Amino acid sequence: MHASIHISGSKSLPSIKLELDMLGKKIEVKEAENIYLNESIERMDKELQQIKEVLSECEKEKQPIHNQLRVCQVGQSLFGILTQFHQIEVFRFSYSFFVKFLLKIAKNVNDDS
Repeated sequence: MHASIHISGSKSLPSIKLELDMLGKKIEVKEAENIYLNESIERMDKELQQIKEVLSECEKEKQPIHNQLRVCQVGQSLFGILTQFHQIEVFRFSYSFFVKFLLKIAKNVNDDS
């Protein structure tokens, strides 16, 4: 017994084979594109991981800098307070000197009278 294939429709066997060959080539192209895309995704995943590692290192390095900045800000505030304190002390000294000067003048006026 020999089975024969009967193809219905208007397409001939050679045109069907040609279509199958073209579909096979399209599948090969799509598979190659898929492989390329998968490799690209893997490469991008590695690059993303490297970027995450660099970002993590930057965050670690940023913390001491942030701490130093905070110390500088506190130091600046303390300097401002000390400057004000110094100005108050200068004023007190000047005031005290002025009062002593006035008392000396008053004493001289009293002595002359």
